[in-house]
Amino acid sequence: MIEIAMSTLACPRKTLPEAVAIAEAAGCDGIEFRTGGVRGLDFACDPFLTDEAKTRSLLDASGVKPTCVATGVRFDAVVFPPIVGQLFDNEASVREAKRAIDLAAQLVCPMVRVFGFEKAENESHKAAFSRIRNRLSQACDHARNTGTSLVVENGGDFSSAEQLAELIDAVSSPYLKAAYDVAIGHEEGDDPRKAIKTLGSRLGLVRVKDTKDGQPVQLGAGTRPIEKFVKALAKSKWSGPVVFEWEAAWHEGLAPIEEVLPTAVSRLCDWAGLTSSSQAVA
Repeated sequence: MIEIAMSTLACPRKTLPEAVAIAEAAGCDGIEFRTGGVRGLDFACDPFLTDEAKTRSLLDASGVKPTCVATGVRFDAVVFPPIVGQLFDNEASVREAKRAIDLAAQLVCPMVRVFGFEKAENESHKAAFSRIRNRLSQACDHARNTGTSLVVENGGDFSSAEQLAELIDAVSSPYLKAAYDVAIGHEEGDDPRKAIKTLGSRLGLVRVKDTKDGQPVQLGAGTRPIEKFVKALAKSKWSGPVVFEWEAAWHEGLAPIEEVLPTAVSRLCDWAGLTSSSQAVA
């Protein structure tokens, strides 16, 4: 069954209890916590800023499930100089991912979002692919026996469903799936139905946002094929979280998430074949 979640990217200045209350009031099944990492201060509701037991208790009381810890971790940093650089610490991104996995495990959160990303200037795709694959593999190994998996999001050199599937297959870990951003895939030319079929069982999470002239707008009011994608998901009998992203952290002057989220949840429920937001929560 499709579940509807809110990303805290929508409310960077809200405390964690306030963010959870917003998601609960709108009828969300879950909440995705955007994090800047252990030292991140960009989000007042960053789960690294609150005791894990307190966060878990808050979620249990609300009935809103933790869907994903969404990091900005990417695994493409080059080793420099190429030979001597191997003697230095080049695994900062892997350590950061491991810390997020440990946090998610404490929250009983099933997913941690990361990125692959892209080759450096004058670097071959093969070399960058190998480096990214190896670091992803290390992070996936850490997820073993934690109850948490990684989801790698499309972007950079892995923007399309086909490119993302190739990376996931190369890592070949049961602890790695895809976080597919419909808007990024649309920019890459993906067809919704073909993207879903291409990712198949690799698909772990879907991210939706709508835009018009480069600005965030309510779902259905922009140019992204969100309705078509969600309806195709429902038709395929896919089960998993669809995360609504309202990019208040990156765009000034947007309407408050409290005004936007109820309509977004209602439309997602309609497109997914859920007759109401209350059914989505049930």
